[in-house]
Amino acid sequence: MKIKYLLILFSLMLSVIGCSNETDVSNKVNGENEEQQESTYKNPPKVSISNGEEKINGVLGIYSWTHCCDNGQTTSIEASSDAPPNLVQNKEPFKVTSGTPVSIDFETPPIRYEVKTWNENNDVTGKYAEIDTFNHKGRTVFEVFATWEQGNASYSFLLDID
Repeated sequence: MKIKYLLILFSLMLSVIGCSNETDVSNKVNGENEEQQESTYKNPPKVSISNGEEKINGVLGIYSWTHCCDNGQTTSIEASSDAPPNLVQNKEPFKVTSGTPVSIDFETPPIRYEVKTWNENNDVTGKYAEIDTFNHKGRTVFEVFATWEQGNASYSFLLDID
């Protein structure tokens, strides 16, 4: 009976010590991350494309994003959406001439990104490093899938390439 009592007492002591240390670590982490919290986004950064004269913003699609809250805890969001062709089907296409360079402008530079083309059947038809206006004609859906430290996001664009 004494052994059982000692084990319960020992377990309670470990719990109390463990909880008090956790609070100390939490306060230390909160202090260290205060500057970092201010520089993180609550939502994925905006992405736009430009032909040097005109610019359009991408339509945000699926994303997975984590950010710090004011209380020091993190919040993670997993958002789903329709396929890129469906997201932009009612948008005015961005008109460019074949061969015109189209730049991708990120509000915050990503770690990496990939460009995909989609057809009207919601199938990926190609993967590229940049938006390619040389090898496409007519209405073309481009998706930019970017990865940041906080997560990743998909942006859709409808181009009309002459």
